[in-house]
Amino acid sequence: MSRRADDEAKDEALNKVKGYGMAVWALVGTLVSGTAGIIWTASELFGQLNGNTEAIEAMAGHEERLVKIEKSLTDNDVSRLQGKLAELGTSLASIMERQRELMAIQDKVTAAEKSVAENEVIVKGIDSRFKKHDREIQDLWDGLDAVSNPLR
Repeated sequence: MSRRADDEAKDEALNKVKGYGMAVWALVGTLVSGTAGIIWTASELFGQLNGNTEAIEAMAGHEERLVKIEKSLTDNDVSRLQGKLAELGTSLASIMERQRELMAIQDKVTAAEKSVAENEVIVKGIDSRFKKHDREIQDLWDGLDAVSNPLR
């Protein structure tokens, strides 16, 4: 292989590693932003549930007040909140799965980086051998030129 082909192979390997790195960072950014939204939603849901619990405790023993609380709960659509909590649980499970995938990708990137480093050492060794052979070939041509034209 020529030096240019070696350089192109090396550049291609580095570009692949950079591409994996960018994919990992994009996935991390997506996971972080999704987690922040889920935490905010959970906080809202727990805040609403907490407010309803305090109202129930304050009105215990008063039927008229209990009727108002039932109306309040209906107005706040607790069933919708339960659905959102179930959705939140599903989202958290999905995030955990994506996190496992991210760890697997990170292991692959680490292995690729190690492989690239090993290949760089090999390429440097081959490059020094090519330089030695190039120098020997040039010396042979110089010798042939000197033999063919001794007056030079």
